[in-house]
Amino acid sequence: MGVLIQDWLSNLSIKKQTVAIGAIRSPDTVFSLKLKQVTVWIRKHLLNNADPMTGFMHAALAELPLFEQIDREFERLPLHAAHHIMLAMEVIGFDHPDPEISLTAMRFYSDAVRAQHLNPETRDQYEARYKDNPLRVEMGLS
Repeated sequence: MGVLIQDWLSNLSIKKQTVAIGAIRSPDTVFSLKLKQVTVWIRKHLLNNADPMTGFMHAALAELPLFEQIDREFERLPLHAAHHIMLAMEVIGFDHPDPEISLTAMRFYSDAVRAQHLNPETRDQYEARYKDNPLRVEMGLS
């Protein structure tokens, strides 16, 4: 039997895993092919493909568009959906073992955050926010 998440992700805190996996679905109300590409790119770098015959991780959509190419579409997303995408990109950006993938995600994250007139988190801020509480993990409440 296989495992759904890629090995690198299983080494992260449960909070980081949860945040990353929260973005594997496209927003329900958006029909943009460019935004779909973002979701497929995230899936490609978090999950093992269970069924290559479906479009869930379709190879034709596997390239991540630059944020500047989807800025107008991104600003029309519901805040909740945009937030999930930004945070998943942050996890991939800070923690993915492949430097090229990490840099690509971090660039997207930084551009998306700045487009919202916010500042990207520092590594220390990121680590502090996503550190698991050992007591909650032990109790199954993470």
